Amino acid sequence: TLQQEVTYLSNALQEERFRCERLEEQINDLTELHQNEVENLKQTITDMEEKVQYQSEDRLRDIHEMLENCQTKIWKMEHQQQQHQQYVTLEGLDNSNARALVVKLINVVLTVLQVILLLVATGAGIMMPFLRT
Repeated sequence: TLQQEVTYLSNALQEERFRCERLEEQINDLTELHQNEVENLKQTITDMEEKVQYQSEDRLRDIHEMLENCQTKIWKMEHQQQQHQQYVTLEGLDNSNARALVVKLINVVLTVLQVILLLVATGAGIMMPFLRT
């Protein structure tokens, strides 16, 4: 009976060894799979960062172009307004108060456009460092 018990325990120990070896192989396989997945995720994140960076820079360039176009248009409007003030009298308005009111209104509109343009340019300037990561 002692021999049977020793044989039984020996067989049980051998089965436990085989089971441990299989578990070690599974752990090694899962660890390798995990490492590969982590590397794939890192590469995907890097690719996405580059894509977002490129898109941000492209959008920023577009915003700067639009701002430059707006500044050019405002400059042209100011220049035209100055020319009209010099060469054209407001014939439809006989009252000098009405003329002054129209001129002030034009000046206010141009000033508002300048303020809007300044705010957009300032906002773009503030956001540019955050878009360049």
